[in-house]
Amino acid sequence: MSTSVILYEEIDVVCLGVLLIILVHILSSREDSATALRYRFVLSLGIIAVAADAIREIFIAQASSPAAIIFFSMIKGLATLAVLVGWLFFAEQYVGIVLNRKMSFIQQLPCIAAAVCFMLSPTGYGVYWAVEPGIYQRGPLFLAEPLSFAFYGILQVLVTLHQSAQAVTPRMKHDFLMLAMFGIFPTLGGFLQLYTGQAIPCLSPAIMMAMVQGHLIVSTREISIDALTNVNRRSVLESYLMSIINDGSLKDPKKSFYYFMIDINSFKNINDTYGHQEGDRALQVMANALKTVFGRHGGCLVRYGGDEFAAVLSCEQEECAGIRTEISEELGKMADEAGVDYALTCAVGYCRLLGESTEEVLSCVKHADDIMYEEKKRMKEAEA
Repeated sequence: MSTSVILYEEIDVVCLGVLLIILVHILSSREDSATALRYRFVLSLGIIAVAADAIREIFIAQASSPAAIIFFSMIKGLATLAVLVGWLFFAEQYVGIVLNRKMSFIQQLPCIAAAVCFMLSPTGYGVYWAVEPGIYQRGPLFLAEPLSFAFYGILQVLVTLHQSAQAVTPRMKHDFLMLAMFGIFPTLGGFLQLYTGQAIPCLSPAIMMAMVQGHLIVSTREISIDALTNVNRRSVLESYLMSIINDGSLKDPKKSFYYFMIDINSFKNINDTYGHQEGDRALQVMANALKTVFGRHGGCLVRYGGDEFAAVLSCEQEECAGIRTEISEELGKMADEAGVDYALTCAVGYCRLLGESTEEVLSCVKHADDIMYEEKKRMKEAEA
């Protein structure tokens, strides 16, 4: 058995052990948010990829049949490709990008083409080939592997960096930049393995590093993201307010920040009439509408508590009324799409953030809250 094969097997086993430890950790947390569930799925694919790579090396070392070597090579390649595609969708969900069916299909076309190349391997015209026991060779379409890895890795990085440029809070920018690193590891691993001719095991460590990075991102996100609505928790807004106070942004004459307070009208009646499950759905529809509106303008949105949401946005005063209209229109549109059986509306209050201390800023926040309740009262009187 050659030294390179022994090294390959040992590194694969170490990487597999690390991934299994992460899997046990996230399963023990019992977190069932959409973010955590998608990460578990991607992690499971990563475990399959590394395990298949390790088994392939064992078969090569034992001079096993060419069919077994090709089969596990295919499983490794397909699983790794699925990791990158799965993480791309995870990244898009994370940063708030929703693709229509056409764009989603176009995005998957390179994956489908690469998968076909992998599946052609047993014919001798695909990505992998083996003609003798224990002998592994590259097939004529071998470049499909590193090129497909690079495509999805780079696309994920570009998507994340694009959204990072629109993020308002330093925390959001940091999270997006950390998210972008995920696609870099498998892409570099694929090209290094191509360059070294399989002499150095690069792909398994790359998958392991990507998964560790992803685990840190998901763990951080679960602390700061509301599981029901998939928007930031109140603590994120509090941190952001402190940051713009401390860095002097509120004193900059070229900038103006507005605080928005949004509350669902008659939310208690929705819960009492249709049940708390329907109340949760109303909150999700409201959150999706707000994410769409404030996503356009680059605002920091949080679930403040109960049926209340809050946001901070850098804009001009004349834009605020338009944003309030956008919120109402988007909420009506999404409520219709969701097929709710009641009028889902909201009250919006906003106020410019001024001052150089926490107390002054909190006074502005209270003023926005008062304005929202005044609007809620007017809307209720108008309905009566």
